[in-house]
Amino acid sequence: MEDCQSLKELILAIVALSAKCKNEKSTLLVGKCADFCVHLIQYLEENPSSAVNAVDDFLRAVSDLDSFDYNTEASLTNAEEHVNESITTLKVSHPSLKDIKKRACRGLPGAVVSVLDIGIPVITILKDAVEIIGAVPFLKPVVAAVLVMSQAARQTQSNFNEMLSLSSTAGEFALSIVERCSASQELPANLDDAVKKLESQLRVIASKCQEMSHKSFISCFFQTAAFKENLDELRRSLDIAIQEFQSVTLINIQDALQRIADALNRAASNIESGRLKELPTHPEMSGKPDEYLVESRTPNVEEICEWIAGSSELVLCIHGTAGVGKSTLAIHLSKEFRVAGRLAGFTFLGAFPTGLYGPVEIIKMLAHEIGLIHPRAIPKILVAMQECHGTSLETHLQKYILEPLQSLNHPHPLVIVVDALDEWHDHPTFVSALAYLNSYVSVVKFIATSRLNPVASHLPGIGKVSVRTYHLLPVSTEVIKVYFEKHLKSVSWVDGRMASPRDIDQLAELSGGLPVWAATVISLLLHQLSESPPHEILAEIVGSQRKVGGSDRLGGLYQNALERLFTTPDTQKYFRHFFGATTILQAPLSHSDFPLLAGIRPHLTKTVQFALSALQTRTPPPGSEKMVYPATVLFHLSCMKKLWWPSNMPYISSQTHTPIVQKA
Repeated sequence: MEDCQSLKELILAIVALSAKCKNEKSTLLVGKCADFCVHLIQYLEENPSSAVNAVDDFLRAVSDLDSFDYNTEASLTNAEEHVNESITTLKVSHPSLKDIKKRACRGLPGAVVSVLDIGIPVITILKDAVEIIGAVPFLKPVVAAVLVMSQAARQTQSNFNEMLSLSSTAGEFALSIVERCSASQELPANLDDAVKKLESQLRVIASKCQEMSHKSFISCFFQTAAFKENLDELRRSLDIAIQEFQSVTLINIQDALQRIADALNRAASNIESGRLKELPTHPEMSGKPDEYLVESRTPNVEEICEWIAGSSELVLCIHGTAGVGKSTLAIHLSKEFRVAGRLAGFTFLGAFPTGLYGPVEIIKMLAHEIGLIHPRAIPKILVAMQECHGTSLETHLQKYILEPLQSLNHPHPLVIVVDALDEWHDHPTFVSALAYLNSYVSVVKFIATSRLNPVASHLPGIGKVSVRTYHLLPVSTEVIKVYFEKHLKSVSWVDGRMASPRDIDQLAELSGGLPVWAATVISLLLHQLSESPPHEILAEIVGSQRKVGGSDRLGGLYQNALERLFTTPDTQKYFRHFFGATTILQAPLSHSDFPLLAGIRPHLTKTVQFALSALQTRTPPPGSEKMVYPATVLFHLSCMKKLWWPSNMPYISSQTHTPIVQKA
């Protein structure tokens, strides 16, 4: 604007036009003029001599709009034709204008586009730019620093919301200074020095934001805590800079800062309305899989992060044998994505009873997750709740998932993690419907876990979905050894007869790299009321596993545990009644209610429940000692499957369900 006076006049003409246009159609006309003005700004950067003539011509076209009546449809249509004709003519006489959108933006246009992407109208940006240049030119360096912060927010791979809040606060602060200084008859004597110090402080913050925004997603993933701490420190630095400026200049802009804070947090108030609670929520899953083994999956995590950052597929399906650690990895990824601000939602589909949760319910439940994690998406979710009744799965995906995520204007795709996909009865229908989202990988991506490779197993509809498969292999023997070395210290060994290094080597070898095998061994050794001391249990596990061989060591471990825990026909009968009931439970029951359903005495319920705790690899929810939970909450799927095999003693059959159903 300093180099081209007609550009300033053009912007002021568009601002004046916007004041006259109140209906939706005339507002679109203003938007078209403003967008083309942004193109002219970049054209001025690239070819100043030719661009000045283009700006002059478009200024005349916009000035001619004063003669149109914006209250009549015909006149408004003529005005649109006039603007379109002017733009077309300019693009013919200035061919470089046609390619502006195809080229990467630089300088101010890049910053303007960055700010536009996060929802600030172009007309506001142009108007503010005129005010800064015309009224308070010495604030230009401050605004430049703010624009760098805005660009950083658009580029960052991690913690977008935090960086957006940082740049928005700084931007509101800078524009508020312009507003106060423009309206003031007498500026503070020390304002110039205060602005220079503020600019210096903001430049440091902007530089650090820019540096953080250049980090790859892999780098951010492995440093999520440090990344968040750095942003918190930058927020404190910004607060200090603002406070110092206000105290030195006696210019109080706290009300303006409160406005931006209110705008950023306004969506959160929708939660209090309770509307979001009308959506289905995830069943009780307080029990969690065994801990993630630190650095056990570093290469896998790196490859998954590379897929998120650079792939064009919608779905990454992580498949592998039972007990290999798919759920543990899925939960670890979800936790880190959440800290990084990249998680849209997580669900464990193994928790959903057959027939009660169909694809529509799962989509709504994921929308509930999105709303809790990203409150700014709630308005769109509430719209979906009003509009989607009786519509297709594709419409549900559009309204409940896609549009809420699009409303966040996130610079990179958010991730939905779906664990145990193949354990859910309706997964083929759900997967087939995901094809609707194939072209929206810039908005959302899915990571799913499954025992089977959906492509190799020819899952119905998988051919329509943009998917990459990823085979998750067992962890290394060294990782399992580290796990045993840590947890064997918690075992109450008798007479000092603790596990030796050779025992640990043998256990690690026998595990086959399956974390669930190692977790089950530790659980058996920690079981307090076992008749045998831990060293004997350990020796028996090693001996029996060597006899079983490598084909089914996980099944052999469960078999050994069952024979140890339930030694008589009576205890085996109680086990069948208890476990048979928990496999079809839909929700927790108290110790007084469960015996009525299962047909066993209350004291036996507690006895069997305690014995089975030796096979639990998932931590029970708080207060579980007074409740009986569905088996899916506490036991690994491989354990549940094994107990249904007729070759086992004692095994569960479907016949055990008949009296339970009759009583229910």
